Formats: sequence, C-alpha cells, structure tokens
Amino acid sequence: MSVSDVYPMEISYGPGRRGPHAPDMMAHPPGGEFQLMHLNLFETNEGPTRSREHFHDVYHIVIFEEADNQIRLNGELLDTHRGLCVMTHPEDSHCFPPKRPGRTVYHALTFRFADMDAPPPATEVLTHYTGIDLRGALPRFTLPETAMLRLPGLLAALRSPLPPRNAIAEARLHQAILGLFLFVAEQLSAGIATRPPDRSPIEAAHAYLDAHYADGPSIAALARDIGVTPAHFGRAFRERYGVSPGRYRDQLRIDAAVNLLQHSDLLIKTIAYELGYPDSSTFSKAFRRHTGRAPLSYRR
Repeated sequence: MSVSDVYPMEISYGPGRRGPHAPDMMAHPPGGEFQLMHLNLFETNEGPTRSREHFHDVYHIVIFEEADNQIRLNGELLDTHRGLCVMTHPEDSHCFPPKRPGRTVYHALTFRFADMDAPPPATEVLTHYTGIDLRGALPRFTLPETAMLRLPGLLAALRSPLPPRNAIAEARLHQAILGLFLFVAEQLSAGIATRPPDRSPIEAAHAYLDAHYADGPSIAALARDIGVTPAHFGRAFRERYGVSPGRYRDQLRIDAAVNLLQHSDLLIKTIAYELGYPDSSTFSKAFRRHTGRAPLSYRR
C-alpha cells in the first residue's frame, strides 16, 4: 500500500530550454542540461512490499522521516531510520518501499542530465551546485535532529511554486532545488569536518564498513561512492589493510555471528538475516568457509 504526494515534472534547465527565463546555471558541464523528473514530497508505504530492486538513468535524493525498517540497495538490505539520507547514482539498483512489516515515510527528489553516458558521483553533483568540497563523503548518512527540524520548511519551498507555469514559478522552484542541494551538502560537509583531517577516502570506506558491515552497499557501489573504480579500491584497500574490502566485510560479519551464536538464543536464520545474508544456507556456507566449522558448533 502506498500513498504519495508526487509531482511528475520533466522540466529541463539549460541553454535554449523553455525560453529565455530558464536558469542556465542549472546546467552541469559534463552532463548538459539539468532535468528535474519528479518530486515525492510525501511518500508513505506499508510493508512488506513486493516491489523489486531496479535501476534507471536518474539520481535520487531520499530522506526518510519515519523508517524503522529496511530497503534494498545494490543487492543488500539497508536498515532505515529517521534522518537517513540516501543519494543514489544511476548505476545503483534500489527499492525504497519497506521490506519488513511497518510503515515508512520518505521524501525524494529525482533528476538527471541530458547526457548520462558518464554520470558523475552524486557527491560531485552536489559540489558542482554548492561549491562545497565533498571529496571522501559517502552518499548515505544520518541527518541530525536539528537538521530534520528544518526539513518541513525546505519541502514547503519546493511545493509552493508547483506546478511551475511561468518564469517566476520556475525561478522559485530552481531556488528551492538549490536550497535542498545546499542543505544536504552542508550536512555532509559537517560530517567530513568531524573526521580526522588526514583520513583518506579509503580510510573513510574502512570506517563505513566497520559501522555498516551488515547493511551497507556492495563493494562496487562503495568504490563508486568514494570516486574510484572497484579494481582501484580493492588494490588500495589491500595495500592499506592487508585484506580485500570484501573479505574484510565478510570477516566482520562472521565475527558478529560468532558473538551472537555464543551469547544469544537467536535462530540461525535470524542471525543470517540480521547480518545481511539472504538466507541461512548462504550464511552457513560463508561461515564454514571462514571458520572451518558449522554455525551450530559455536552454540554453548
């Protein structure tokens, strides 16, 4: 079940588009004209849903307001909560409706560029429009409650000029979009500022795996998030930590599984699910591969 407050826009901002009043500054040099596809200013879903993971040539900026649930992102389950902000790249597969019973409420802005042959990372797009350096930032983070309290005003600014029927309304919508970009970029930048100043993108990815080994993105998506190829990410990570990023994440999951097996009464299938495995069989195979033993052998 889904209740939406959706505005399909398909408005292009760029040289020669929609008359002389089109704000040319919205054009992105590598990709050309900016195309606003739609605004989900209020999306409510009751889970679990049967929606399938998919991807398409657009960017999404999604902010969850009520969301103690899970979504799918790049083949993985991602835990959601109030304040979670997810920016997806055109190559990210995703399914935002909840996968578990319960309600989620989120707000989303969807856009693309005229030329999507080599779409830049979402953080690079924000840097282009705001001037805020977001190198090393990951496009999944939690907005503090102080920022969430500002969100209704930003949504109202987006809603007020809809639908844009003249130059003034389009200019206001353009201003509201840039306001949302600036809001997200400021929060991302604040997170970067609290990190040790010498921490590299590889170290940021390592810290992200430490915190999100059970629900994070695929290794390829994480590489893209920090602006490198999967091959480069794997080499740099291995040089820095002596192990591949995939094996490091797997070991974190197995260590957590051992702890749960020894200190909880959770079922094997529940542990598998909580640690990001699709089923108990996949979990058991991975567990045996890393430990040489079956999960049940760790039960006291």
